[in-house]
Amino acid sequence: MSSYAFRLVTPQKRKGRTKTDENTPAQPQPTPARASLLTPVNTHSPTTFTFLDGLTPVPKKRRVARAFTGEDLANMRDERAKRDAEEAEARKEEEKRAEEEDRRLRKKDEAAKLNAALDGIKNSGYETLDAFLTALLNTEDQHRSSQVSKLLINHGKRLFDDMRRRQPDVAQDWALSTTRELVQKEAIYLAEYLTPEPKTPVEQILKRFSVAGLLAEADSRAPSICQILRQVMLPKGSDEPKYKKRELILATTLAALAKARNEHATEFQTTMCMFFFACGTTRTTFSVLNHAGITLSYTQAVDKLKLLGQERLKRMNVIARTRAFMLIWDNLNIAFKVSEQRHDSKDHFDNGTTATLVPLFGVEFGEIPLKPRRMHRPPILNYNVQDLLPSREEAERVQAGQLWHIKDILFTAFPALRKRLASSIPVHKTEQYPLPAMHIDESSLEGTLSVLDSILRGTLGLGEEDVKKHGLIICAGDQLSFCHTPVVVTNLIPNSSDQSGTPTCGFETSLE
Repeated sequence: MSSYAFRLVTPQKRKGRTKTDENTPAQPQPTPARASLLTPVNTHSPTTFTFLDGLTPVPKKRRVARAFTGEDLANMRDERAKRDAEEAEARKEEEKRAEEEDRRLRKKDEAAKLNAALDGIKNSGYETLDAFLTALLNTEDQHRSSQVSKLLINHGKRLFDDMRRRQPDVAQDWALSTTRELVQKEAIYLAEYLTPEPKTPVEQILKRFSVAGLLAEADSRAPSICQILRQVMLPKGSDEPKYKKRELILATTLAALAKARNEHATEFQTTMCMFFFACGTTRTTFSVLNHAGITLSYTQAVDKLKLLGQERLKRMNVIARTRAFMLIWDNLNIAFKVSEQRHDSKDHFDNGTTATLVPLFGVEFGEIPLKPRRMHRPPILNYNVQDLLPSREEAERVQAGQLWHIKDILFTAFPALRKRLASSIPVHKTEQYPLPAMHIDESSLEGTLSVLDSILRGTLGLGEEDVKKHGLIICAGDQLSFCHTPVVVTNLIPNSSDQSGTPTCGFETSLE
């Protein structure tokens, strides 16, 4: 049985409603619940009654969006943000209370375990915790000792950090005392390395010294000192600057500290004083650098320089008696400084002479004899039938000589070819031994004679027999030396030439 309801409606004209086909079956739709089956509507107009069944759709009231202003939207956003912040704060407080409760429970559990362990230690016969730890660290049981070693290897750093956090003063005092002992031992090793042996030649000290070698030896002998100084110089996380080598500063600092500990650790300072001498450093600068530990004092530097000169002179004397050599000299302007200048005593330059001894490469000692050159031969030819036909060796020797003459003619016509073609001797490092400067003016014949006498007799200490054993001595220099030396050898030295005028004193001149 169908239920019916009716309501009073005002006739309204519906717009845009499509007409339904009467042949189309009706689509039943549920009717929303009503307060009563019959709802009278007072329209104050002529009323009509319309009967609605449960399947007739009821027109819905149109929903209209509320118009919000910009201020309303801003207030709504603020309220929502405030509400979200309050909810987040509430969640954090809840999580914090949960964490604190969990932490409290864990601490309570750990305290219970710790008390049980300490009670067990006391029950085992150890009255104090110190006695137990001492026995544990000093145990001789192999298994327990291995466990303690693994504990210290894996967790030793964390244990030290915990001790420092618990008692920072005690941990810092222990660290300083331990570091002090370690640094003292390493400083002794470093000073011993930089201390030359007694009576060590200065030449050997200069030859052995190396900044790279010093740093390598310091890293090996004093690693703690190097790490501390590097940490002081280079902050953690910073890169090495390109314009400055901090390793040089480290080497200088190590050498200065070694000299401050041991006055005999002067290997670095000996090398530096020779460098400063070569640069013309003043005595005042020497004093300042000596107090800084970088170099020796001026007096010590002069003594080292004199020892080096004596060592080199001894070596040159040995070379002059065992190896073929040549001499090169030239004039030198020597500056003389006068502290209290007067009319007849002022700063001035005097003419002097400097010479160098150069060992000959590929020439044996005494290979160039002092015998005079043979200018002619008597026309006496003693030969037989076998001499008419040369042997194979003689033919090869003649051929080699002819080839040499052909090359010599070619090189004479084209001198530039000598530089482009292979040299007569291989490329090598020429040894040079500077001789002491002479306060002699070599611009005259007497000066040239004095220079030769000073070099051979005064400096090298060569006598007549030594010159004969050595053989011909080649002398090189400028044009003035090239002109004066033959005249001195020929005219001023007795018995210096034979009847033909050929020098026999043992000198051969050449342009430098």
